Amino acid sequence: MQIDIDRRNDTVPLAMFRDVLAVPDMDTNITDYQPFRVQNPFVKPVGFLGLTQYDQVNTDIGLGQRAQNVWRQPDFGYPFDMYQGKITWVAANNKTITATGRPGTDVQPISGAILTDSLLNMKVRAEVFASCMYLDQPGCELIIQIWVTRTGLVKFCVFVVFAIHWFVTIALFLLTGESLLLSRHNILESTDIFAVCFSGG
Repeated sequence: MQIDIDRRNDTVPLAMFRDVLAVPDMDTNITDYQPFRVQNPFVKPVGFLGLTQYDQVNTDIGLGQRAQNVWRQPDFGYPFDMYQGKITWVAANNKTITATGRPGTDVQPISGAILTDSLLNMKVRAEVFASCMYLDQPGCELIIQIWVTRTGLVKFCVFVVFAIHWFVTIALFLLTGESLLLSRHNILESTDIFAVCFSGG
């Protein structure tokens, strides 16, 4: 999945960290604002943005079951199954990291992201929370929560197929009962043959 991070200051090259937390950096002399640093500074960034105009960060977002209800779990609850995924981004100033030699320092705020992908017959909803935009938050991350469900067209097609199969089953049951109970041997007449062809399909 391709993710392009939209930043306020395009002149700052960013080192992008995935699924980590940013905590207050107490080892600096900055007093004008609260600086942040990656909680585990020894984690390597998954990519860089801002070094060139073609920088992109490519990653996959794993999806798991959304609900504990068995009728909404994957495979069991089709087509009403629901998937969920979560990804957390932290962006640090790569120029500051290079100058100071302190990995993961000078975390920059991220207000949003653009996610692009192709999911056929799936509907994706997302909720984004940028903790950097709130002063009462203890960290500075961009948290993206994703929910994936089947589209209405898929649910409609499943219902139609289900109804047709039950209709055919009932028709075959009636034909069989008529043949056995009523001792009719010449059931098929005129265009009835088409019904058998349809049920066989």
